[in-house]
Amino acid sequence: MSFVNMYYSGRLIAYSVLEQIETISPYFILAGLIGVGIWMIPVSGSNLVDICLDTILFIFGFLSLSSVFGLRAFKEITIIIRALIDNNLKRINKC
Repeated sequence: MSFVNMYYSGRLIAYSVLEQIETISPYFILAGLIGVGIWMIPVSGSNLVDICLDTILFIFGFLSLSSVFGLRAFKEITIIIRALIDNNLKRINKC
């Protein structure tokens, strides 16, 4: 189903399936590597603790490695967050 969506949306905006796969593959590879690393961590006694710890480790690892490898989406999201923070600080300083 996903391939069909990639094909027709790609035709609509002149963005081939191969280009789409090339664009998104670094994120899947990074997520897979981090997932394997987290999977290798020993399990504690509580499922809730495992879920919370795994989630925190995944987010931290993904953001850290995205920054290290300079992934485009990470750069864009940091620009957006910085702009939001700057706008909020300006609004606070006006009051």
